[in-house]
Amino acid sequence: MFENSKLFLFKSKKNAENGSVGIKLFKNEEEIIDVSDEATFYEDFYEKENADDELMKLFLTTEEHAAMIKAGFKVNDRVNLEDFLKKNKGEDDYDFIKNVVATGKNYEVSVKPNIRKNFFNIRVCNTAIPTCSTTHKMEFKIEYADFKSQFKGYLLTKHSESGFTDYDYRLIYDYCKKFNEDAITKEVSKKFNDSISTLLKKIENLEPQYSGILKLNKEGVRIYKITSRIFKNDSIGLDEDAVFVPNYATVRFFNNKAKDIEVIGMLKHKESKKNREFVTRNIRHSIPLRGFINSTQYVKISPNDDDADGYFLNYNDLFHYYPSERTFNFSVRNNDYRIKAGDSVKVEQRRLADYFTAVIFSDFLGLNSENANSLLLAEGRLKVPLWISNVSIWSAFSALRADINATIYNGFDDSSRFMTPVNAPNGVSPNELSTLEINIFDYIKYNNINAGIGLDFLNIELKPLSTEWSFGYGVRYYRAGARYMIQKADADEERKYQLNALTHEISTNFEIRPELNFGADINLGFNWLNARGSLKNIPIVYSKNSNMDDKSVVRIQLNLYSKIDPRNSNDGIYARLGGFYHLGSKDFYPQIMVGYATNLSSFVNKFKKD
Repeated sequence: MFENSKLFLFKSKKNAENGSVGIKLFKNEEEIIDVSDEATFYEDFYEKENADDELMKLFLTTEEHAAMIKAGFKVNDRVNLEDFLKKNKGEDDYDFIKNVVATGKNYEVSVKPNIRKNFFNIRVCNTAIPTCSTTHKMEFKIEYADFKSQFKGYLLTKHSESGFTDYDYRLIYDYCKKFNEDAITKEVSKKFNDSISTLLKKIENLEPQYSGILKLNKEGVRIYKITSRIFKNDSIGLDEDAVFVPNYATVRFFNNKAKDIEVIGMLKHKESKKNREFVTRNIRHSIPLRGFINSTQYVKISPNDDDADGYFLNYNDLFHYYPSERTFNFSVRNNDYRIKAGDSVKVEQRRLADYFTAVIFSDFLGLNSENANSLLLAEGRLKVPLWISNVSIWSAFSALRADINATIYNGFDDSSRFMTPVNAPNGVSPNELSTLEINIFDYIKYNNINAGIGLDFLNIELKPLSTEWSFGYGVRYYRAGARYMIQKADADEERKYQLNALTHEISTNFEIRPELNFGADINLGFNWLNARGSLKNIPIVYSKNSNMDDKSVVRIQLNLYSKIDPRNSNDGIYARLGGFYHLGSKDFYPQIMVGYATNLSSFVNKFKKD
């Protein structure tokens, strides 16, 4: 195990009773010391001054001890022993890559990245002795040729080994690269999620504010029935022979409307004993909050039952919506309530967190450096309900939407995520370019910032399908990098620019909410890219090759989201499938993204923690 002495073997065995790791030190297959308690081992040796010297005295003769101290007990000896202990406890810092058999020996190869300092080490263990050693620091962006040369030299120096094949080197290199990429994305994702989650928790812990007080009446509620029907238009009048006596109700608010209302009560006839319990539901459309303070919203007691055929209730008779102690408005938090007849509940007011959702995405297509896709993206989405009244299933100007999507990690091969000017073939030009000729679709394919704002001007509620169908209009901004090299005699010079584009878009969206904790959107949009502008007095023009100056782009997206732990958190999974299709070049830019959302209160129907 020690680098400067090959006399010793370390063997460990985990104690099943107390979980401790015993350490045995051997010299020439003869046991010298048995340390049964790992904590004592560290206390006896690692916390002492001259710890290495004390450790040697336990199993070396005086002559051997003197020679060993003179040769020096290297720092890496202690590191190897620590790694050995962690490995046997199942707490190894290294991630296993593969076993390699070379010149009759079996080697275990593992990797450990250092995210903060952008390097990694590889550990190679000869499992027969056993003895391990680690490479020097290697940069995350190391090229394969340099990696092979350095790793090959390390094997010859530390293990006197030259039997690794080209296949072994390539496999180890590819695994290290992928493992390091994954480690970086996890670290960046965690920092983003932790910061956003902390902020949202602070908002959640603020003292709640209330929009109003909702009360369910307990007295006999008036009954209405159809008095006449002309050309399928019903006239509703008061029925003096019956009343409805509520027992309790459940109300679920979603985007400033009462999405689901169930009222359980008894239909009583004054002149007979034909009394019966019914569960009244708003099965056709949501009820605006103003429906609780005016007489415009009716609901059938039971739409398919002969005993209640043609009988209606008015929500203004069933409920009363009063001002709270300080405020009275119709901006209510997405939540659900249970109200007993004669009782009331405070309806909580919306907070900033109820409008905003933060997501961090990993685009699986970004794992291939040949693609334009970024590896890690952060997105913030804002949805603000506007017009809070509806006429049956129809509503206008239902919501204002805004979002921003930014690339936060492109991977090690960062140069592949830049546009290449058409007038700099292969990204190289003999002279400074006087114009930048760009393929218009590259603004979307290579964007590093994508931000937009839009308005849903018409919304249709398809309640039996748990779906809302909206039509909107908006504008969107794209920023993308352009890069090329100028050929020089001594060394090429790099030119980098950030280019801007605008698009206006018409869109349609199907919001599907089949259950409380799951949701999906099918979004289609038609874009026109515009406003290429100029940069540092360099005109930007669109290439006409293969109709790459065509401004028409179709966006197709399927968004899926679900909560992970609805009892304790609004966080969950957010996935996106789809992409963009350029009508001019017949080119498609796909996206397959899975992310973690810090707040899904605007996207699913379940909000209140149990």
